[in-house]
Amino acid sequence: MSRPALIVAHPGHEMMVLGWVESARPRVSILTDGSGRTGTSRIASSEKVLRAANADAGSVFGVISDPRFYSAVLDGDVELFVDIAARLADDLEATRPPYVAGDAREGFNPTHDICRMIINAAVARANRGGAPIANYAFFLFAPHEKCPPERRETAMWQTLGEEQLERKLATARAYPELAAEAEAAFLGSSRRILAQHSELAAIVDRSLDGMNERALATECLIPVDPATEVNDERPFYEIYGEKLVAAGTYQRAIRYREHVLPIERALAEL
Repeated sequence: MSRPALIVAHPGHEMMVLGWVESARPRVSILTDGSGRTGTSRIASSEKVLRAANADAGSVFGVISDPRFYSAVLDGDVELFVDIAARLADDLEATRPPYVAGDAREGFNPTHDICRMIINAAVARANRGGAPIANYAFFLFAPHEKCPPERRETAMWQTLGEEQLERKLATARAYPELAAEAEAAFLGSSRRILAQHSELAAIVDRSLDGMNERALATECLIPVDPATEVNDERPFYEIYGEKLVAAGTYQRAIRYREHVLPIERALAEL
């Protein structure tokens, strides 16, 4: 039987389900290089983690920088995202994994949400091509125990033993570019990352509530129903982006209806 697939937006997201990665040894696709505002790729750090877990790299692996990804969203370069989804669909049809796991749509980061849209489009096209592939997501901004009640029985759960958990925590601590994110996960608080925006930290911390080192022993892959993923609430990334524009960090802020929705509609037609 072929291995499952893991598709994530950024290097390092594999850390949230590292126990599953070690046991399932998935074929891993990573959309961006994780360079963010620093301009430094973190692909090499994820390659080290995945090599230790005996997981393989897919055909899409750090193919675009974060600044290029954001520019494409803001400039309406819809074809870039459709092309990535088509490449992933071709890969899924060729390898026929039993299921795909990837970032959940949480509204905190547009790259994460667009990654989920790309996954949904790629899986749907692969399924139309005759590859029966199930579709799962995992939280990045919430403890996995918060799996929705209506999905708990059909979700895939893994509880790490003490040795596995210690290895997961040690691997996270040894991932240099994720120091701030790892601290937030260990403490269940974003207040140091968002020290200048306490009102925004409060929003993130409501989602992170219950997250700590012990909570990371629970890993959950939640079945995805794309039809139920969209809501009318203004995503967090719009509010945060506007703060960064006001501070002079960015020139433009990504907005869902103006920038992301056209990408979502194009992907739905793949």
